[in-house]
Formats: sequence, C-alpha cells, structure tokens
Amino acid sequence: MSRQYTNAAIIMKENYTQDLVNLLFDSVLAAPSKLDTIVFHEGGGAVARVPVDATAFPWRNCFIVIQVNAIWTDAKEDAVNVQWVDQLMAALANYSSGSYVNYMNGKMKGYNEKYYGSNLPRLQKTKDHFDPDNFFRFPAGIDATVSADIDASTKAASIRRVRGVVPCEGPLCDTK
Repeated sequence: MSRQYTNAAIIMKENYTQDLVNLLFDSVLAAPSKLDTIVFHEGGGAVARVPVDATAFPWRNCFIVIQVNAIWTDAKEDAVNVQWVDQLMAALANYSSGSYVNYMNGKMKGYNEKYYGSNLPRLQKTKDHFDPDNFFRFPAGIDATVSADIDASTKAASIRRVRGVVPCEGPLCDTK
C-alpha cells in the first residue's frame, strides 16, 4: 500500500496563545487521516547565534516552526487531506511571521518574503548575477528581478511537484 504526502509550515516569533492551542488541538481532532500530524520544531538556540544576514534563512530567533503534515493511503482522499493542510495553514497565517523554505508551498502568496524576509533583496541580486537567464527556477524559488517570468504551463506543471500530492518516503511512510 503506497502513501501520499503533503505538508506546509509557518514560523512563529511569539509564544502560544490559548486560541492557537485550541486551533491546533481542534485541527488534529478533525484531521481526515489518522496519519496526519502537526510537528513543532523549536527555534532560537545555537541557530540564533548566526547573524540573520549571514545565510538565506532570516528567522533565526523564531519561537517555533509549526509543520503540518498530511499522510494518507487512499487516492480518493487526496483532496480532503490537501484541503486540511491548506485550511489549517490559512488559519495559522494570523500567528505567522514567515515560513520555512524547507517546507515548500507553491500555493503560498508572497512566498519569497515569507521564506527570506529581509534577506530577499540580497538573494535576488545574487540570483540575477549568477543566473541572469533564470535557468534555475521553480515555482517557489527566488524570483528573478531582471529575468523573464516562468511561463504559465511550466509553473503549473511544477507546482504539483513542489506542493502537490507526492509519494510518501521515509520512516513515517513505511507500511511494513
């Protein structure tokens, strides 16, 4: 039996509120698959010792990263699981100060700013310098500022790979 998977994440800079705890608790109870999870990654610590502008990742002092994962086995459940992640991410947007680039979300509006924050202008300059023809591109990648946009058909085909339903791999997906 194969499993399908999709996920997304937000960066939180503030502590939890009771409303957020209630939202997360209710969302877990409403998850369409018993395999759906919400994972918390602690921020700060040694990661925060690196200056914000030293790498692409600006959210080094974040309180926590909340990762939402949907994992399911029946292809008939694709839509309901993707919808669960999308709706929860929309509700979490009020608590978010950004997003973590390792959990690509091709549907997210303003993804460049949410992934890279104040580092975006520097990263765009670097992209323009080393890739002036925008050869290295994908839907949730750094937008080129001097290059042509990705054509619509390429972007549509790539979004499914970046944020769509994909085969699940790794220990959570082992069906044996």
